[in-house]
Amino acid sequence: MLNRQVAEAEDFEPSAFPSAREVAGKAWVDGAFPCVAVFARRHGVAGTALIGSPEPVGAPLHADALFDLASLTKPLATTLLALRAMEAGSLRLDDSLARLLPEASGGRNGATVADLLSHRAGLPPVPDLHRFFPDSLAVDRDEACARLLAVPCDRPPGEEMVYSCTGFLLLGLALERIGGLRLALLFEREIARPLGLSPSVADSPSVAAAAGGARKPGMATFRPSADLLARTVPTELCPWRGRRVRGEVHDESSFCLGGDGGNAGLFADLAGTAALFSVYEDGGSLLKPETVAAARGLWTAGLSRRRGLGLQLHDAETCDGPSWPADSYGHTGFTGTSAWRSPSLDLTAIALTNRVYYGRAATADRIAEFRLAFHGALAAPVD
Repeated sequence: MLNRQVAEAEDFEPSAFPSAREVAGKAWVDGAFPCVAVFARRHGVAGTALIGSPEPVGAPLHADALFDLASLTKPLATTLLALRAMEAGSLRLDDSLARLLPEASGGRNGATVADLLSHRAGLPPVPDLHRFFPDSLAVDRDEACARLLAVPCDRPPGEEMVYSCTGFLLLGLALERIGGLRLALLFEREIARPLGLSPSVADSPSVAAAAGGARKPGMATFRPSADLLARTVPTELCPWRGRRVRGEVHDESSFCLGGDGGNAGLFADLAGTAALFSVYEDGGSLLKPETVAAARGLWTAGLSRRRGLGLQLHDAETCDGPSWPADSYGHTGFTGTSAWRSPSLDLTAIALTNRVYYGRAATADRIAEFRLAFHGALAAPVD
């Protein structure tokens, strides 16, 4: 029998999205992941489901579980911070990386902030910073930053769309220099606190009282504190670290930067993820509608893949699949996370898993199959 429970959203309907729930349950049974938290909303009807356990043998998944969002960090933290900085006047899309980080070898080709956000900056996919350290105990952030800044560009900007964690790591350093704080603290100040997602805010008595003493509005944070460790969902048994990863970023390069790299490192529960992703609908209380509309626009015209600013846009290879329309946007995360929305369908879909618990290679095909089936089930015509 499925170790399965359902958590209710504010406007939850028990009959909402049964096909999508069955897809998630089947993927769990088939060993795609130890657990999954899913959220869907269409035409004002929302539903959430929690399936499995954070570890194969253990207590059922709870709604306040904090997942390593992996590359969902790019749109939900780094890009939002960049857009906030643009509205504040401290950053421009046409600012060159060379101006922001003069010592960065990767900026010598003239790449701009817009190039970094749309993965057309001519930078390599990953810097693999952990290869410079024999084990995780030997990591030095200053050296890791120096190694990152020494990564050269591969090609001129705008020539090709190459998905690049390197670019977002450099963008994270640039944002730190502009803001005068580590990325984790910038996110806390500029994003989490205004949205009520900061651990100190989300767990406060006043927030609990406002929620009727029960549900909280969600949580999102880098580098979860020790008191949140029990709520974090474990990921992979990491050979380099020599341990099962829990409560620290799965991505090795972000780990080398202290766990709050611009490419990965954000942890959030399902409600927190939904709150962050919803900013891209109309800006909410964080951004102007025209700012998020620009982020959802096409910035890679004529190139191999469709990209916005920090966002994947629907194409033949995106995980929303062929049944979602061209206006769809979202992102995925290597640990098994995804968030997608179609404005024309008024449909949002979020799935958080820890699929790498079973090994990154062992579940690669299964998570891809799950994503296509999950999004396909949600996009089916509504009677």
